[in-house]
Amino acid sequence: MASEMNLQSKPEFQFPYLVALNIPHLEIEKQYDPCSCVSTAKSLVNFSKIIGVAKNWPINSLEPRVGGVVVTNENPITGHIAVIIGIEGGVLILEEGNYVKCQKTKGRKLNIGSKVIIGFWNF
Repeated sequence: MASEMNLQSKPEFQFPYLVALNIPHLEIEKQYDPCSCVSTAKSLVNFSKIIGVAKNWPINSLEPRVGGVVVTNENPITGHIAVIIGIEGGVLILEEGNYVKCQKTKGRKLNIGSKVIIGFWNF
């Protein structure tokens, strides 16, 4: 009969990709972009809000703390941020991304009274 379907026939088209319906949670190491001070700082302090450029990082203190973030105007357009990993006297010890182009660096020193500092973000 012409109206009977052939259940063994192939479909007229095929999808060129697979759709995964059940994907298990994968623990992926925190990744960051060393060409972005924001991406690097977010990774180091586990900050997840979207802020755009560094100068938009929230400032909640005028006093630095180890583990906090310093917000600066070292880039007059976007700003710059770094994580404070130490304080020695009146000097901040920093870990940051993109202070040296596309590199994560650790150990730069910045005087607490520096005019480039806009403020600090502390937990």
